[in-house]
Amino acid sequence: MVVSTDKDLYQLIDPQTAVFRPGAKENMLTVQSFHRLFDGLSPADWVRVKALAGCNSDGVPGLRGVAEKTAIKAIQGSLTGKRMDAVAKHLQTPEYERDLSLVRLPFDGRLLGPIRRMADAEWLTEVMWKRTCHAAGIKYLHYPGV
Repeated sequence: MVVSTDKDLYQLIDPQTAVFRPGAKENMLTVQSFHRLFDGLSPADWVRVKALAGCNSDGVPGLRGVAEKTAIKAIQGSLTGKRMDAVAKHLQTPEYERDLSLVRLPFDGRLLGPIRRMADAEWLTEVMWKRTCHAAGIKYLHYPGV
């Protein structure tokens, strides 16, 4: 399970991986709920959505005038007219290929060692410490094994 509000991480959703989004209306995204929430898109499609729409926080420009909703419609095939023509043209550009490479995560879970499961008491201590740091305005960083 991935816990994050960062939409870039949607691309990690697969049958063994879900994304928990704290504070979201539908806070647990699995392959099935993602498919339902985004009208048929798969998590693998999310890279193309982000490459088209761009991502300000990651410095990915995307296609000017195309936000997330428009990019989703384009990927779904429900966008028509001049906007779809502009998207289709953009998909053939080096800029789109660059944006794809910027948003695609180079994550390969097979490179990780075994993931250690925290005991409930350890997890609760971790959560409470993080909340305390956040409330005090202290940036919390976790270094496993330290």
